[in-house]
Amino acid sequence: MARSNSNCTKAKVKMSNSSTCSMATEGYVNEQMMNARRKLLEEGTYLGAGKTENHPRVKWARMGSADYVTFVNTDKPGASDSGEGGAHTSSLSSPTAPPPAVLTMVIQISEDDYWLTPCGMWKEPTDMANTLADVKLSCVGEVPKHDIFAPDFKNVVENLSTIRKAKFTKGYPKQVGILLPGEERIKFRHVLFQKKQKREAEKDEESETASSDSEEVPFEYTIPGWPSDYPEAEDELRGMVNTHRVNYVDAYDIQGKRIKPGDY
Repeated sequence: MARSNSNCTKAKVKMSNSSTCSMATEGYVNEQMMNARRKLLEEGTYLGAGKTENHPRVKWARMGSADYVTFVNTDKPGASDSGEGGAHTSSLSSPTAPPPAVLTMVIQISEDDYWLTPCGMWKEPTDMANTLADVKLSCVGEVPKHDIFAPDFKNVVENLSTIRKAKFTKGYPKQVGILLPGEERIKFRHVLFQKKQKREAEKDEESETASSDSEEVPFEYTIPGWPSDYPEAEDELRGMVNTHRVNYVDAYDIQGKRIKPGDY
């Protein structure tokens, strides 16, 4: 009987230690998440901010032939203020042109709508991409699973909707783009390949470098080293060496290390 009680006590101790360890780990993760959220709010770029928090102040600005969302009344480098909601007209090449705003959000990437593979699964001409050079990678963001950021997702959707409604083409009441119609999901799109300028392409041909990417860029981030899922994509890549460069996804893992193209 005493032996049985002893074993039972040991079991209880083990269970207690396991539970304490789990609680400590969860507490650490929550603390890290709260610190991350606090930092995002301090930066003033977080779309998940509530009405009483540090909200991103943005406006639409005209730069060259396009409209961009820029920051309002901010000390960010190169930014300028022409009045909230006002139109600022300038050229992209102008030194006083406000840079496009880089806004932040925390999301869960959907596994069902994920097309961030190195070549976007391209293997033949389609209506969306006649050639590999036309491929645009995409993914869909949903409400994050962690309790710290999950409540913020509704703010992200509302803030994006407000920004979008502030600029629309007259005569086209239906808006499409980053917010999927009728859903609280956010679509992201990434242009994977950029066409070289004529002068740049000629320079590459003369130097026989086979790529216009900087020497500092690792080989796997260049056209010659870019991974592909299908032989057809490989053939396309060979034909793009002197005409295009890779606009790779600037993605990092949880340790802050850059995610290689083959691991997208």
